Amino acid sequence: MKKYTSSATVFGLAFILVYLCLSYFVPAWRLKLEADAMTYFEESMKHMFVIKAAISFAAGALMTWIYLRRGGKR
Repeated sequence: MKKYTSSATVFGLAFILVYLCLSYFVPAWRLKLEADAMTYFEESMKHMFVIKAAISFAAGALMTWIYLRRGGKR
């Protein structure tokens, strides 16, 4: 059971990290929006959601696969 919990944690963290990096560090995908911080955050999460989610899912799956291949928690 710990193996599945730890691999789900690795997937979740990788997904969130990659999604946030795509939202804020890829210049072509950044929003040009003059707004307060919370509004900007909400809109940047919605902007190009499908593409960013697909890339993040692939990166999360890859990181989980690497984690499990290297032993993970048993």
